[in-house]
Amino acid sequence: MGTQRDKEKHEKPCFWGTMWHHKRMPASASLKPHKMPSRVVAGKLAWCLNVPSELSETGKRQRLFYETEREAKVESEKLKARADNFGISLREMSTVRIAKAAEAYKLLEPYGIELLDCVRAHIAILDQRRSSVTFGAAFDHFAELKKNKSVGYRQEIRHARATFGALLDRKICDITAADLAPILNKLPDGSRNAKMRRLRSVFNLAIKRGWMEQGTSPSRV
Repeated sequence: MGTQRDKEKHEKPCFWGTMWHHKRMPASASLKPHKMPSRVVAGKLAWCLNVPSELSETGKRQRLFYETEREAKVESEKLKARADNFGISLREMSTVRIAKAAEAYKLLEPYGIELLDCVRAHIAILDQRRSSVTFGAAFDHFAELKKNKSVGYRQEIRHARATFGALLDRKICDITAADLAPILNKLPDGSRNAKMRRLRSVFNLAIKRGWMEQGTSPSRV
């Protein structure tokens, strides 16, 4: 027979609040509703269900109260199913992933951001970049749309494109005002205003085509 320490070493880790501890999930029997006579006397909801922190929606231990035993048992069964699902999810995670998740929670805690919300927001950014095009390609699409314009207008587009040659290979959704400002600030006022007009046109096209998000145009520098 192994020692108590040996048994503890083989216990699976579980999530407890925002930290990971090497403890077993509480037995589902602990979710058995019980009646509190003192609350009956006080005319309050008397059937009580003690919810451990890892199953609570608040992340803290809760006591939930119900009018009837049936209502309390229905909620108890829901919590037992949640505990079972939790155990399945946990078994599918390696200890390395568990440790990384714990560290992620620590990093996000000062900002009040949930881990899942953060992951979804980052995925949205990646999806945006995947569907985007380069700054140069955006200029080319705009030039194609304006191929029937006057020679002077088309020449203005070409000059604007050449002015930002150092940025043309970057995704248009990654271009910032800080990228454009050093180039624009070197231009005479008249030339800068012309380039700004074409920039706004190209960025507006990018927003309409879904290559960058609404409200992210850096052309106002």
